[in-house]
Amino acid sequence: MTASKYVQPELGRSSLTLLLLLLSVSTALFLNYCLGSANRTTPGPVHSTNSNLYPFFVVGLIYGWTAAGSWLLSCIERRYFRWVLQVGLVVIFASLLQEMRQGEWIRFFSSLGGLVFSQAMIFHLLGMPRWRINGSSAQDLPNRNENPTRQFGIGDILASTTCIAFLLAIMIRYQPNVVGSASYWLTLLAFWAVAPLNAAFMMMAILGSRQRGRRIGWVLLSIGTTMLCAAGLTVAEVMLNDRSGSRASPLDFWKMAPQIGLAYGTLLMTIIALFATLASLGRASNSKSEQNGPESSRPESSGPA
Repeated sequence: MTASKYVQPELGRSSLTLLLLLLSVSTALFLNYCLGSANRTTPGPVHSTNSNLYPFFVVGLIYGWTAAGSWLLSCIERRYFRWVLQVGLVVIFASLLQEMRQGEWIRFFSSLGGLVFSQAMIFHLLGMPRWRINGSSAQDLPNRNENPTRQFGIGDILASTTCIAFLLAIMIRYQPNVVGSASYWLTLLAFWAVAPLNAAFMMMAILGSRQRGRRIGWVLLSIGTTMLCAAGLTVAEVMLNDRSGSRASPLDFWKMAPQIGLAYGTLLMTIIALFATLASLGRASNSKSEQNGPESSRPESSGPA
């Protein structure tokens, strides 16, 4: 699908009010977990789990708000200001994960930062629309077919290179205590790829063509690939842990597989649900503005970072 087939989401008074309400509910759930939960499990890529999926739902909210908040910030036209706010967003939510887990902050910062970076790249390549503030005029991006060599500006390339170098430096120096480095980072890299991709599928359903059959198909694809990704991440983690020289026997890992799969499924579905909610609110706000008579405009695809 091309960018012209998407409805550009808008931040209006009603959508912003509902977003703040949703954020307040998420904050209440996070505080409830921090105050009342005695059993805290590992956030991000799953390394240990139990029958209680509520912690993974809360972690999914944190990852989801980080990724979705980065998408919301695409309404800011000044890219450098937008990048600064996105970094600040990652810092805040990494601190929340540290509050949950009492682990190393750099670990959570790299996990969330890598997710935001990969999402920016995937959204740009798939032409996902940016947000627009209600009443503002939208400017079309340069035509990629007419000027394919200018997909990324010099500033984009420098920022991307800096992000990659920073993440590689963390990957080389940070050694997880719970599992082997290979298991941790390979699973995390897979998570960085599948979470934004499945979110994009859901956005294609909500912001894309008005044909009901096609939209239902994208929804089913998003949910189906999310479940497949949860299963794939589970198998990958079990196999990587088995090869990492852990003291636990392979049988113990495979016994944990169903619980790990449910944890991954809960985390990923929470992220997808958040994106579905935001996209629905953005489309509804756009529809209201069209009914009130503003000029219709072509949606902009999300640029890098």
